[in-house]
Amino acid sequence: MNKLLSFLTLVVSGVIVFLIFTDVSDFTAFQPKRETSQTPTPSPIKKSWDGYEARIVTIEGKEYYLLVADTAEKQEVGLMNVTDLAPYDGMIFISNEISPKTIWNKNTLMDLTLIWMLDDTVVGKSDLPAITKSKEIVRVNSPKPVNIVVELAPKK
Repeated sequence: MNKLLSFLTLVVSGVIVFLIFTDVSDFTAFQPKRETSQTPTPSPIKKSWDGYEARIVTIEGKEYYLLVADTAEKQEVGLMNVTDLAPYDGMIFISNEISPKTIWNKNTLMDLTLIWMLDDTVVGKSDLPAITKSKEIVRVNSPKPVNIVVELAPKK
């Protein structure tokens, strides 16, 4: 019986020491339950642009500070889930092949202006609404085959 009492005293002492030196709010079990709505509202996201090259590109006499989507993965993700692009003006997608291109607004949280280019020549411009505005996927096709697409964020 004395061994059991000693053991329990040791366990309780250990728990007390643990609680004194531990911030219990770090444990999710101690976090208050949060209500979630059926449709989550996107929160402002500032994506880290580590690993992206940025360059100044002149289009129709105006300079833009653009991130370069130079891999298939970067091109696939583009500006998805981004609400703050500062200090950049947008993103440029450069392809080795001249072909019709399609851009969609899946997970795109800001309106974009698309500039369709064949080398240094602008062949068209289009608007792509944010998914939160359109409430459905919108696809925009290039007016002609192109090898460059620029997505410009709205000016703040």
